[in-house]
Formats: sequence, C-alpha cells, structure tokens
Amino acid sequence: MSLKNGERRSNDQRMLDRVKVADMLVRCRHLHEIATELGVSITTVKADVKAVREEWRRTYVEAVDTIAHESIAFNNTVKRLMGHMDDKLALEIARELTNPALAAKSFEEALTRDAQRKATNALAGRAAPTVGRAGVLAAQPDNALVDQ
Repeated sequence: MSLKNGERRSNDQRMLDRVKVADMLVRCRHLHEIATELGVSITTVKADVKAVREEWRRTYVEAVDTIAHESIAFNNTVKRLMGHMDDKLALEIARELTNPALAAKSFEEALTRDAQRKATNALAGRAAPTVGRAGVLAAQPDNALVDQ
C-alpha cells in the first residue's frame, strides 16, 4: 500500500493507520474522509478496511468459541450436580463457576468453616461424657485417676 505521493508505508505505519481506520470506521467516517486524514489513496483505505474487518471477524469468532466452551463446561457441571444436591446449592456453585474470584473467596470461607468445625468437634469430643457397657452415661472427671 502506498501513500498519495507514491511512497510505500512501513509495517509500523501500516499498523498505526489501521488502528486509526478502525477508530474512524466505528465513528462512521466515509472512506474519502479517512483517505484525506491519513494522506493515502482510496485503494489503500479499502485494503486497510478489509484487513480491519478480517481482524474484527477473527477476534469475534475466537470470543464466541471461548464463551461457547465455557458455557458448555458450565452446563455440563450443573447437569452433573443437579439431582445430587438441592437447587439452592447447585445454583450457588454455578454462580461461583462463572466468577473465579467469588469461587476463590467461597473456597477460603469453606476451609475456614471446616477448620472451625473440626476444632469444635475436637473440644466437644473431650468434654463429651462416655457411654458405659450398660448404655448408661458415666461422667468421667478430666484429671481424675479412676480405676475402671
């Protein structure tokens, strides 16, 4: 592609021009206006427009593919979970799957709750009365040396 004076554009200049072309296309500028502003021929602008549209199309297809793959994985996970838990829990897990930051936060909270539950169970286990052979609760003092 060439400038109006017949010189060829460098690759860097071509890329900069295509960024400007994309911006002007979004703002609905006419090809003649774009050519005048960039100082290039209409043919050059048409080639740049074609390249910009191809890039947009490629980017769009990649984005759609990514979303489709994530959506399929999400749906498959929800289907596997349904029937194994209540609807509220399934929806909460599904919501977390769509937001990695939320999932990480929920995971940390679950680990904290699990640690608290284990500590509570350990304390309760030490304080709980023992059951004798006859099925009767027999209280045992914590520090007593009792013969059984």
